[in-house]
Amino acid sequence: MSRTKLTAVKVANVKANPTKRIEIPDAGKPGLYLVIQPNGKRAWAVRYRRLSDRMPRKLTLDGFPSLATAHKLAQVALDRVAEGGDPAAEKQAAKHNIPGAEADAIADAFRLFLEKYTRTKGGRPLRETTRRETGRLLGFRRDPAGTGKWTDSGGGVLANWKGKTVGAIRPADVRDVLDEL
Repeated sequence: MSRTKLTAVKVANVKANPTKRIEIPDAGKPGLYLVIQPNGKRAWAVRYRRLSDRMPRKLTLDGFPSLATAHKLAQVALDRVAEGGDPAAEKQAAKHNIPGAEADAIADAFRLFLEKYTRTKGGRPLRETTRRETGRLLGFRRDPAGTGKWTDSGGGVLANWKGKTVGAIRPADVRDVLDEL
C-alpha cells in the first residue's frame, strides 16, 4: 500500500474490510500504522526493529487515541528503541507484573514458569516428581535449605542460555538444545 500522510478525516473515513485486517502506514510518522480489524475495531501500532538483534516488533498503543496523540506516543516509543529499549517487551512485562530488568532474563523467565505453572490443563495439580523433572531439564533444583524456591543447578537448558535475554534466543538456539537432549 502506498504511504500517504494520514489526517483525522482520512482516519475517520477508512472502512473496514470484512474479510481481513487492514494496516495503513502513516507517512507523517514512519513506523506508525492505523490497524483496522474486520469487525471495525481500530488501533494504532508502532512497528520497529530491536537494536540488539534487528528482530521486527510491533507495539500496539493502548486505546484509540487521536492522530496527534498517536504521533506523540509513537515518537516516545521510537525514542525508547533508539536508546536500545524494546517498548513492546516492556509493555508485555508490565502486563504480567514482571519487574524491568527481570523481564528479559532467561533464568528469571524459567523460574517464573516453574513457580506459576503448577497445574495440568485439566486443572489437576502437577505431581512433585513432574515439577522436579521439569526444573531439572530447565537447569533448576529445589533449594536444599527447604524454602521451596528454585535455584540454579548449573545444568539443563539454562547452562546453554545463561546470561541471554528471552528476546535474544533464536530458533536455531532451541534446535541446538533439542539436538543435545
